Amino acid sequence: MFGKNWKTRWTETLNFLDSVTTTGQVGSHIGSLVTTDTKREELSKLLSLGARADGEDDPGFDANTDKRHALRALLLCQRFYYSADTWAKCSDAFGNSETVGMGPADNLQHDWKSVSFTHWRNKTLAEICDGIGMFEIVPGARAYDVQLAAYAARPNQVALPGNLKLSRADQFTVGMGIICYVGVQGWLVRSGVVSMRWFQQNSNPNGKIGCDLLFGQGEMKWDKPITAADHRALKRVCKSVQTGSIVHIWSPSNNNWNGHWVIANGDGSICGVNNGEILAGDAELGLSVQKDYTKHSTLFEQFVGYSNSWTDNSSGKPVEKQTRACMAVIDPMTLPNRI
Repeated sequence: MFGKNWKTRWTETLNFLDSVTTTGQVGSHIGSLVTTDTKREELSKLLSLGARADGEDDPGFDANTDKRHALRALLLCQRFYYSADTWAKCSDAFGNSETVGMGPADNLQHDWKSVSFTHWRNKTLAEICDGIGMFEIVPGARAYDVQLAAYAARPNQVALPGNLKLSRADQFTVGMGIICYVGVQGWLVRSGVVSMRWFQQNSNPNGKIGCDLLFGQGEMKWDKPITAADHRALKRVCKSVQTGSIVHIWSPSNNNWNGHWVIANGDGSICGVNNGEILAGDAELGLSVQKDYTKHSTLFEQFVGYSNSWTDNSSGKPVEKQTRACMAVIDPMTLPNRI
């Protein structure tokens, strides 16, 4: 008996992907980007799991054609979206925050196929489809779901790039919670507002170019120094930010474009990682703010520090100086290429 030929396997896998990813038509997306038979054959051969007695692929799955299709479909998603030669990118490694651009990112480990197959082969069809679901947005997911994910807990410190075990059935946020906007990425993926296709467009944001391509620039809500006379108006602005919005705060005057990125709770408070620490006695809500994670710090208290810097006067003593502070709000439903 001869196994399934690569063309048949390729077509069947793309068709199956389209049938189970109704919001994203993932099969059609991959098909539109793989334009040569040479590349199609290369990828298709990776989806073969061995010859069966009936001439088809995959011994051990003779009685479950849909599960066989699902396993191939998941493997194709992982191979395509996690690899630099087909899809994955990240910001160039550090440099001037205004000019850092984009480069390839190969997030696929060398033994990815055996690791993935070992994890998924004994799962049910529904469970495998939950894994495929990571490569499309969740139908009906909205900004409120981003806030729910952020408020539930910090990301679990397991890397998202190239992760082979992700599932829409996960009850926690997979991702790193060390850098503020990487934590935001994890919450966005967990919410279903974006997919791993979106995430792999820049799996390591850094600098203005990379972050703007991934998140967009949003709507500027504040762009001037913050004086004591501005505090009441600024608090009104902070409390007006809608639930689940992404908020970017920074100080151009201090060459600090990356600044801080958080998720708004809709009442003036925020969720964030890598926060400015605040003792309970100094915190606006009377609750200490930890660096690693908060869900009750206020946007106001995190922002005001971006307008303060210290400079030396003629006497050599440090003097506080008010500088330009910026706040931009991004609706997660309008993220560029939200797929």
